[in-house]
Amino acid sequence: MVIAKIVIDNYDEAISKLTEAQRAVLTADTDKHIYSWAQNTHAVIKKQERGKYNFYFEKKYLDGYLKADFEKLRDFVQVVGES
Repeated sequence: MVIAKIVIDNYDEAISKLTEAQRAVLTADTDKHIYSWAQNTHAVIKKQERGKYNFYFEKKYLDGYLKADFEKLRDFVQVVGES
């Protein structure tokens, strides 16, 4: 079992400049993206607070997550940029 911590840098600062409606959309998009990332490996994501998550998954998926990391990060930046 691997436990990883996902922390989105400057999340509070970024959402502080948004309207309440924009914050809701960004938060929902962020959660959706992170939860879908883990779906294929039956991982468990537990949201700790805004922009922070614990990520639990089997060790056999670790190499795949490490290789796909930059691709997923790029996808996430696109989601944030579109909001």
